[in-house]
Amino acid sequence: MQGWTEAELKEILKKFQTKYADRLGSNFLATMQTEPKHVRLRFPNDMPPEEFGFLVNYLQYPEDFDLASRDIVALGRVTLGRDFNLPDEKLAGQKAHFYIPSNDEDCDVVYVRVGDRTFENSFASWHWKVVTDNRVPRGVEF
Repeated sequence: MQGWTEAELKEILKKFQTKYADRLGSNFLATMQTEPKHVRLRFPNDMPPEEFGFLVNYLQYPEDFDLASRDIVALGRVTLGRDFNLPDEKLAGQKAHFYIPSNDEDCDVVYVRVGDRTFENSFASWHWKVVTDNRVPRGVEF
């Protein structure tokens, strides 16, 4: 995560937890580790797959924050389980990177990179679609 201070991230996570409390349950926990160029968030109790994608999107576009003066980069790393509504069962067990594509205008999609394949995962359909243009934003490194 880049672009937010630790205090801002705590507030963003608190709002996310409140918004999705019924889905996240009482075990939702985030730990933060500040590194030179970013803040690393970890979720030791895990979270539902759908909410993981929502979280990456929410970190990019949190409610009630000024985004105009920010250079935000949200990148989520996860090992895929079958509960991610995978388009191909062979993806289960593989490492994936979730990110918001560059020039995103919809604010309701997350891109998922698995190996050399990239998928668009629309929140409207919760369906993964292979894309040929990765639209990797500046600052995202796999």
